[in-house]
Amino acid sequence: MDHPVVWVKLEKYIELTGDSMDAVQARRKVGKWLDGNQCKIVDGRLWINLPAAQRWVEEWDASAPMLVSGAPPVKRRK
Repeated sequence: MDHPVVWVKLEKYIELTGDSMDAVQARRKVGKWLDGNQCKIVDGRLWINLPAAQRWVEEWDASAPMLVSGAPPVKRRK
């Protein structure tokens, strides 16, 4: 998919995707999204690379065996 704009500020990304600021920050914190790839800080603002974020979603889905196989998720007892 071609994007007319590659990098957008976090607020625009949230508006376009419905994702949350907390979810984006959590991905950065645990290293799922890397600065310079899916995101980067410019002048103190977080920018998101739309094509890279989309690739991450597509690759995550393909690498989730439970989702690919169609098997329901396992519920763990506490």
